[in-house]
Amino acid sequence: MHKKLLVGLSILTSAVAGSAYALTFDRPISSSVAVTETKPGLATPVTYTKPVYLMNIKLTPAERAQLLSYNPNKKSTQLVEQLSASLPSKVMLNMENMPVLDQGRHGSCVTFATTGAIDAVLNRGDYISQTCNLTLGNYLADKGADLPSGWDGSWGYIVLNQIFSFGYITQDQQKTNSCGTLTDYPGNNEDNIGQPMTLDEFKKLHETNLADNVMWQSVLNIFQRFDANPADINTYDGTKVLTQVKQFLATSAAKSDKSPVGVATFGTFIPVNYCAVGACGRNQVKDDTWVITKGMKDIDPYHDQDKLGGHEMIIIGYDDNAIAMDRDGVTHRGLLILRNSWGSTAGDHGNYYMSYDFFKKFVIEVQFIYHPNLPVVH
Repeated sequence: MHKKLLVGLSILTSAVAGSAYALTFDRPISSSVAVTETKPGLATPVTYTKPVYLMNIKLTPAERAQLLSYNPNKKSTQLVEQLSASLPSKVMLNMENMPVLDQGRHGSCVTFATTGAIDAVLNRGDYISQTCNLTLGNYLADKGADLPSGWDGSWGYIVLNQIFSFGYITQDQQKTNSCGTLTDYPGNNEDNIGQPMTLDEFKKLHETNLADNVMWQSVLNIFQRFDANPADINTYDGTKVLTQVKQFLATSAAKSDKSPVGVATFGTFIPVNYCAVGACGRNQVKDDTWVITKGMKDIDPYHDQDKLGGHEMIIIGYDDNAIAMDRDGVTHRGLLILRNSWGSTAGDHGNYYMSYDFFKKFVIEVQFIYHPNLPVVH
């Protein structure tokens, strides 16, 4: 086997070896959102239902209970509370040069969020091919036990390690030469995932200088999210993670000009059966915000009749004073600003929002992706 493949697979699999957590993904969960679009030649906008797909991550009963039982109002340490109070009340990164992406009928949100975040830091638009990374993922999944290809889902650290181990292929190279027989991303066909793209095929087209311009750091991973100490007490602190994200975004905004020098990606669970794929709040348009409603508070942690879908997005800002109102008329203050991968017609022109308490309760992983000159926030 190719030496670089062995080294790369070793990096990719080292974090999952011996883990008690399931890293497999079932077929994605299909749902839909109502979108409004102005069509060429039509005077009035057209509203229709757009299919969206979430990761189907298999949780153990204990993990599900731990997730749903977490109290987002749990107090953090005094140091974290003081740091949170010292941060700007509002931060918004400039994403004008980064188009809204669309993962289509696949559970490939992690690949889209990751490549979108890297593209934003590179300030190159939609530059890195998601298709080529996914078809290489087909090949790596065949070679490395328990590694997901990415089409049905993955974890941020796995996709980032793949890109930093093997490089990337540009969108132009994909369209000219194809990756795994695909010249275009098969967003309209959930059964089309191309063919495995071997490492030798990938190497002929790839670029490898990413580390000179982009770095990344894991802030929270799935193992830490569900980790319990010997006393069987989970040590996860949602307020601390949220404060780390806000501090990182504030640092990025202070150093950024026309494009962000650092963005965060994160994975979250979403109660799919509620409202519009779990989004029950309105900040700018109907159902553009994930908030914890009264019904969500009553979800039985020990029965899975309420589906939890996994989704990965980019965090591009926050506003302590922003308000979303849910369908019951309850207001929720303090929102993260998100760049989704459901296309520009979904949500608020492709952006969504999430209340702080929703984030703290349902987040499962966070990564910082940034230019090497940006001071790293620990």
